[in-house]
Amino acid sequence: VEEESTTAAVGEAKFAEVESLESHPWPHLKDYFFFEARDKSNEKTLHFQCVLCQPKKITIKGQAKSLYNLKSHINRKHPAASSQSSQPCAKRARQPSFGETSSKTAGTDVSQSMVDKQIVDLFVHNLLPLHVVESPTFVGLIKMLNPSMTSMSLYRLIVIYTKQKVTELLEDIPWVATTADCWSAHNKSYLGMTAHWLDPKTRARRHALLACTRVRGHHSSDVLAQAMLDTHSKFNLQDKVTRTTTDNGKNFVKAFVQFGAEAEFLPNIPEAAAESEEDWIQDVDPEAGGVEYISVDATLDKSSSLGLKLPVHMKCAAHTFNLVASVDASEALNCTLFRSAYRKAMSKARALWCLQSRSTVAAACIFEAFKRRLAVPDGTRWNSTYNSVVVLNGLLEKSRDAVNRVMTQLKLQTFTSSDVGFLSEYVQVMCNVAKALDKIQGEDQAYLGSLLPTVAATVMRLKEVKLKRLLHCGPLVDAILAGISKRFGPLLEDLECQLAAAFHPKFRLFWLEQFNNSQVGRVTKAMEAVVQTALSALSEEGSNTSSNEEEEGEEEDDFFSNITRSCDDRSHRSLKWKAQNLVKTWLEAGSKDAMTDRAFLGEQVLIDLFTKYNTPVPSSAAVWHLFCQSHDILRAGVSDVGFEIFLYNFVQQYNKN
Repeated sequence: VEEESTTAAVGEAKFAEVESLESHPWPHLKDYFFFEARDKSNEKTLHFQCVLCQPKKITIKGQAKSLYNLKSHINRKHPAASSQSSQPCAKRARQPSFGETSSKTAGTDVSQSMVDKQIVDLFVHNLLPLHVVESPTFVGLIKMLNPSMTSMSLYRLIVIYTKQKVTELLEDIPWVATTADCWSAHNKSYLGMTAHWLDPKTRARRHALLACTRVRGHHSSDVLAQAMLDTHSKFNLQDKVTRTTTDNGKNFVKAFVQFGAEAEFLPNIPEAAAESEEDWIQDVDPEAGGVEYISVDATLDKSSSLGLKLPVHMKCAAHTFNLVASVDASEALNCTLFRSAYRKAMSKARALWCLQSRSTVAAACIFEAFKRRLAVPDGTRWNSTYNSVVVLNGLLEKSRDAVNRVMTQLKLQTFTSSDVGFLSEYVQVMCNVAKALDKIQGEDQAYLGSLLPTVAATVMRLKEVKLKRLLHCGPLVDAILAGISKRFGPLLEDLECQLAAAFHPKFRLFWLEQFNNSQVGRVTKAMEAVVQTALSALSEEGSNTSSNEEEEGEEEDDFFSNITRSCDDRSHRSLKWKAQNLVKTWLEAGSKDAMTDRAFLGEQVLIDLFTKYNTPVPSSAAVWHLFCQSHDILRAGVSDVGFEIFLYNFVQQYNKN
C-alpha cells in the first residue's frame, strides 16, 4: 500500500509539471504514461514515461496517431495491467485496463465520419468560404479538440458540399429530368449526368450537374444502367425522374430497352402503339456499331434478377436531327443529277477549306481579300458543315468575282453559276433543319412541349420549300422528309409528348390542327381525362381535412345511403364537366410566350400539368457541353482525383448559372 501511494504521489507531481508545458496528447492514458515532450527532429514522435515502471525511469517513443509502442510496452512489461480482471475491488473502484482505455478514441467516442458531417454542416449553414477547411488555424482547431481526428481536404469538402446543396435544392421538386452520356479520352471513360427541373414560381428551366464519374470496364448496358441508378439514388431522385435523355448509341438504347420503365401518367387512356424492335434498331446511330439482337425471355430474366429499373427513355432529338441531316440526307445521292451537282460544288468548297487550314499563305490571302477567315467544318457535327457553307455562300452572293480571284490565285478550280445555284439551294433547304437544332438545343426554353411543334414546323417548311421548284435540291428535301418520318414518326404519336405541347401556353393544339388534324380529338380527350384526375386529387385533399369530423356521424349517414347514392355520381359529373370546360377555355385562349400564372388562366391544375409533362428535356446538349469543358481539363497526365478537383470547380459555376 505504501509503495502504491508513493507511486501515485510521484505520478501526480510529474504530471502536474508536464501539463504546464504541453497538454497530454492521450489524456485517457495519463494513469499509465506521463507525456514528456515532442522529439526535436520530428514533431510527430512523442516521448512518454511509464508510470507502472516507477521509480525506475523508462522512456517510450510513441506516435501522435498510433498507440502501438505504448501497447507493446504494457503487454511485455505489465501483462497484468493489460488483462486486468473485470471483478471490482471491494475497497476501491476498478481501474480500466490499458486495452479498454486505448481502444477508445482519444477523449471521446466520436468517429471521423461524425466529425466530417459536422464540418460540412458548419460550412453549409454558415456559408463559409470552402478554402478555410485547409487553413492552418482550422486544422489546428480540429487537432486541439481531438488529436486523433483530421480535417477534411478541400476536394472532399467540395464533393460533399455540392452533393448536399443539390440534394437540398431538389428535395421539394416533385418532377426532375436527367441527361446522361458516356465519353472517353486518353484511354479513360466517364459517365456524365445532369439534372433539369422547372422553377415552381417562374417555370424557368433550372439545371445542376450530378456526376462526371469514371466508368471502368466494358460500357455494357447493365454497367451503364447501374451507374445511372446509383447517381439517381445518391441525390434521392429514384421516384422523381420523369425521363432520362441520352443519345442514340446502342449501349444506352439497349440499357433502357432492358431496364427502362414505360409511361404511367395516363391510366385508362389508349396509348400510342409501342415502337417495334425494328423501329428502335433503325434509330441506333450507325456509327456506334452493329446491333445485338436480344432474346425477350433472357432479357426479362436478367432484368428481374438485377432488380434495375430505369426511368422512361428519351432519345436526344438534337442527335436525331443530326442523323437526319447527315445519314438520311445522303440518300439523296442516289439521284444522279443531285449527286453530280453536290460533288462538284462541295469538292471545290472542301479544297478551299483544307487549303486555308494547312497553309498560312492561303489563310492570309483569304483574310486580306474578305477581311475574315472562312468557317471550316470540324468533322464532328453536321451543323459545322452547314455553317461553313452558309459563310461561303454569303461571300459568293456578295462578291463572287472576288472569291474566284482568290481561288485562281491559290490555283483552285473556281465556282461556276451552277455551283453557286446549288449552294444557295442547299442553304435554303438545310436552314430549316439548322433552325430546328438551335431551338431544341437551347437550355433555357428546352421544354418537352416544344419538341413536336418544332418537328411539325420543320416538316411544313420543307414542304413549302419544295413547292418552289428547286433545280438541284429536290431529292434532298425528299430524303430529309423521309428521315424525319422514320426517326420522329413514333414520337409524333406519343401521347405524353402531345400533352406536353398541349399544356404549353404557346403551342396548345394550334400546331396539331395544322400538322395532323385527325389527332386533335384524341389529344383533347386525353387532356380532359388528366385534368379531371388532377381536379379529383385536389378535391380529395380538401375533403381529407374534414373527414375526422364526420367519422362520429358515419353510422347515421349509412342509414340514408340508399337515397343519397346519386350524390357521388353527381360529383363525378361535376368534375367531368369542369374539366371539359377548363380544357375548352384553355384551347380557345391565344398563344402566350410568358410563363406567368395569368398565362395559365390562374389555374393551379394547368400549372401543375404543364410542369409535369414539360420537365423532360428533348436534348442531351447540357451533358455534351459538360464534356466539352471536361476535355479542356482532362490531360494525359492528370489523375482521376486531380480531374475531379478541377471539374468540381467548374461544377460550382455550372450549378450557379
